[in-house]
Amino acid sequence: MAALLAFFWLGPLASVQARWIATFPTLFFGTLLLAVWLVLFSGLPSRTRLRLFVGLAAATATVCVLLEIRGVDGNLRPIVGFRCSAERAFETARGAAAPVAAPGPNDYPQFYGPNRDATLPGPRLARDWALDPPREVWRRPVGAGWSAFAVVGDAAVTQEQRGDDEVVVRYQLSTGEPLWVHADRAPFDTTVGGSGPRATPTIVDGRVYTLGATGILNALDLASGSRVWTRDVLKDHDAGQPDWGMASSPLVIGELVVRYELSTGQPVWLHADRAPFDTTVGGSGPRATPTVVDGRVYTLGATGILNALDLASGRRIWTRDVLG
Repeated sequence: MAALLAFFWLGPLASVQARWIATFPTLFFGTLLLAVWLVLFSGLPSRTRLRLFVGLAAATATVCVLLEIRGVDGNLRPIVGFRCSAERAFETARGAAAPVAAPGPNDYPQFYGPNRDATLPGPRLARDWALDPPREVWRRPVGAGWSAFAVVGDAAVTQEQRGDDEVVVRYQLSTGEPLWVHADRAPFDTTVGGSGPRATPTIVDGRVYTLGATGILNALDLASGSRVWTRDVLKDHDAGQPDWGMASSPLVIGELVVRYELSTGQPVWLHADRAPFDTTVGGSGPRATPTVVDGRVYTLGATGILNALDLASGRRIWTRDVLG
């Protein structure tokens, strides 16, 4: 076991993730075989072997009862916690409709910013953070998840997992105070992928559009958090739940949140490619968020299929296999 671990960590494996993947079964089966040898084949006195067996069984049971693996970090190292730890408490939202300040030049209303190109013209930042460091204005506890913030005026909206509820929360940008919380009973949790929603909200014309990890597409009123409409995109298209969760941030162009009508949430069109993708670590399903340029929707699937589709009809204009 020691030789294998030395090979994994000092040998040709290039990534830390691959080393941890190889380490888990080595430690588990190596420790199990060592315990079997001690108890059955070590030649120790029978009373000693009995004590070893009882001690190992008690230690294993104690660890299983007290501890749990809550996921992994970016390097696939396990995150271990106590099973009996108290559930995280969150502040109660005000629950009343709150007007939104007028949009400004520093708004960040969707994934990757105003133009989905990961740029923002302002605000201007200090160049020397040793001389003029940023200071913390406020801090609030949030639920699990991978969603970024969409910001318009003084409204900052994100998605979180709070227990079995997948929630959309609007915070006051100046104070961090939660103003409203919209919740759907939609738990999502995997050991490798972690828990919570993946996509970033999109804010357009006083509405918030969100896509949850289990495929719930919501249109919410930005002022009050009330539901305008909702769709289950996996059910709409007779698709299975991706192991890694739905991660595409809603794209709004004109009267469409691709591919649904903004006003009603009704599906407009569907484009499909025969391109299954599934890995033990990476999970299944596409990862990329679509973008629109000059009336065309560009999508990139997990298997490398790049499509240009007509925004109005969904008709394929051209396709390329960028990996082939």
